[in-house]
Amino acid sequence: MKDLEDESFLSSVSVITTRFQALNDVGQIANIISNNNSFNAVKRLFRRWNLDTEMILSQNKSFTEKIVELFTESQMRRDVISRQFESSFDNQELVYSIREVAMKSLYNSSSFQTELIDLSLTSHRLSFCTFACYRGMPDIAFSALNRLRRIIELDNKSKYEINPSIVSMALVLEEAKVLMCKHDVTNAIRKAKSVLTFLQNISVNEGNQVTQNCIDLLQLETKIILCSWLTRYKMETGNMVLESFLTLTFFRFRRFRQSIFSR
Repeated sequence: MKDLEDESFLSSVSVITTRFQALNDVGQIANIISNNNSFNAVKRLFRRWNLDTEMILSQNKSFTEKIVELFTESQMRRDVISRQFESSFDNQELVYSIREVAMKSLYNSSSFQTELIDLSLTSHRLSFCTFACYRGMPDIAFSALNRLRRIIELDNKSKYEINPSIVSMALVLEEAKVLMCKHDVTNAIRKAKSVLTFLQNISVNEGNQVTQNCIDLLQLETKIILCSWLTRYKMETGNMVLESFLTLTFFRFRRFRQSIFSR
């Protein structure tokens, strides 16, 4: 009995500490904005929040490719979620919300309108959408997805080097994941297939490597998800699923070869 009481007490202390830390973070953001501090202070704060956008930012890629890569870095997102899974959902939701307000303040400040803030706010909203799905909260995930849609389809639309509708397909795929969280299997798979059909029917001009890279990344992510769902729910034959996996292998090999020769 005493062990349970001790565990409950420690859990309460952890929740209070986390919330105080989140509020302290808001104070740090306010201080950064008011004093026009360097980006090093922002980077240090984002690292503590486990925002891994610096890694993507350091790559020699276009802004659009970096945005698309955020949506397709499944392992990175799973790692972030796993670190938060032991905490209560209410506690994490509050922390996410407080941090989003703080990041939005930076985003709206003319002195800090850079790729780092764009990518970090996008990554933050995307992680919260994923986190809500993992916890079986589809309505909250949809709310996060709508906020994510605003930054992808409105705020950053003029910054893309390619057709914005291609980037929007990443949002459609996220919507499919939320539908699956609601156990709406038929519509989730229909959405994912519509993304694949759209991407496969795009005509890419020769030499337009940015567009091709974004299409390849999104196709790869979509095929991984579809193969998983179709196999789990036995909605297509084994041969069709196997064919998709073989196509996936080809895409992975091509991406690996490009990364080797671009070093």
